[in-house]
Amino acid sequence: MATRGLLSVPPRSNRRKRRKTESVYLKKLYAAMQEQAKTAKVGSLLYRDLDLPVRVVRDCSGEEIHAIHVGDQGLHKRLLVLAKLRSDLPEKKIVLYTGERSMMKEYGVSELVRELTQSTVPLQNGGYLVIETTEAMTVVDVNTGSFVGTDSLEETVFAVNMEAAKEIARQVRLRNVGGIVVVDFIDMILPEHREAVTEALTASLADDKAKCHVLPMSEYCLTQFTRKRVGSEAAAMLVKPCDHCKAKGYTPSEIYLATVIRVAILDCFAEGYHAAIVELNEGIMRKILSEGLYREDVEGRWKDKRIYMVPHKTYSEQYFTVRGDNSGVLSLPNNAQILY
Repeated sequence: MATRGLLSVPPRSNRRKRRKTESVYLKKLYAAMQEQAKTAKVGSLLYRDLDLPVRVVRDCSGEEIHAIHVGDQGLHKRLLVLAKLRSDLPEKKIVLYTGERSMMKEYGVSELVRELTQSTVPLQNGGYLVIETTEAMTVVDVNTGSFVGTDSLEETVFAVNMEAAKEIARQVRLRNVGGIVVVDFIDMILPEHREAVTEALTASLADDKAKCHVLPMSEYCLTQFTRKRVGSEAAAMLVKPCDHCKAKGYTPSEIYLATVIRVAILDCFAEGYHAAIVELNEGIMRKILSEGLYREDVEGRWKDKRIYMVPHKTYSEQYFTVRGDNSGVLSLPNNAQILY
């Protein structure tokens, strides 16, 4: 599992070391192919790109990783072959997991995966982050939450912002956020506090394998940084747009839905029907009946009409049907209820 601590190696030196490690790996790989070519038959395949799990380890491994736990024997063997070509990946770090429980559960990966789908991220000191992704950028809002410091308000805010800076760097790596990231830190009065938070964010991002660039904090405590986009964001594999709100992030209110149903009933009667059968969500029906939303219409323009409501527990709030009927005898389910 990768550690969550920071490396003391400056970003430039860190990148130089990674390039050197990659160079050594490619030279060893080339030498191995040349050796195979000496005895290979004509038309033999000397090299095929690695499968996804091995590529992930190849591209993401480093000295900061303590161990890689593998739950598949075949993958374990392939990683051992990779380790022989990588100076930064000793074979002893690749551990075959033989436990009975799921590895996801055993090592806390399930909780990390769940965290990827949440917009609110708690901080250890009681504050929290709100992370929202838009088409143009990712926006992070920092909040004090339940944290109450022992000193002045300025010190309390400073402590939350410092903790947030470290967690933001962790979250963008965990979520593989790319592009522009705007952070709305809590307002700080002292310039030295703003500089310290900016430095903490820069230092926390220094360990990121994706290139990051942090701009100075504005007087309104807004900080912008960029992170090189590498592949798609992790959440894209775990969530999908909501079918009900069409990815808008909200759903219609109950009173709005009741109004839409009323319009559909009016259209039904306008087409010449004397009875309307409305099949709808059970909760929306309770809202209509308990608050008497259509009572004025029932006592007025609908006094010679019949309206039957059929509740459904499985219907989403937004789904309903309205159909007209002029037959003398209606065939309705037992839970159908006449309006008022």
